[in-house]
Order: sequence, then C-alpha cells, then structure tokens
Amino acid sequence: MIEILAGAAAAAAGTYALQANARAYATRAETRWPPIGRFIEADGARLHVAEAGAPDAPAVLLIHGASANLRELWTPIGLPLAETHRVLAFDRPG
Repeated sequence: MIEILAGAAAAAAGTYALQANARAYATRAETRWPPIGRFIEADGARLHVAEAGAPDAPAVLLIHGASANLRELWTPIGLPLAETHRVLAFDRPG
C-alpha cells in the first residue's frame, strides 16, 4: 500500500513539474513574440486575428497548418497581398 501511495505522489509531483514547465515556456514565448493583430470572441471562443488591406478589397484568408502560427504566413504572404487585397489570418485556438 505504501508503494502505491509513493508512486501516486511521485506521479502527481511529476505532473505538477511538467505543467509548471509548460506555463513557464508559454510565458517566455508570449513575452518574446507578443500577438500581432487583435483578439475576437466567436461562439464563446477567443480567437487571434491579424488583418491588413483595404476593407472593401477582395478578401484573402490565410490558414496555417497544425505546427505553425499566423506569423509564418503574415510577412512573406499576407503583407504583400495586403497591397491589393484585404488579408485576414487566424491563429488556431489551443
């Protein structure tokens, strides 16, 4: 019984350490790369969106892959397109 309790305590401590490390990593990343654009609420979800270009220009939506973020598309694709289009780029939640 003591071995089970000791194992459970070790697992809990390990989980806490991993969560603390993830929080610290997220804080460092958010400090180094603050969000560009703005946040909007949609159906109860908080979404990060960047927009550029004339509001009445033809719209282009940039969608990134699972291991990326909107910054990877913004500078090389979004900003040049914004010269002639309205460009929207959303970060995937989560």
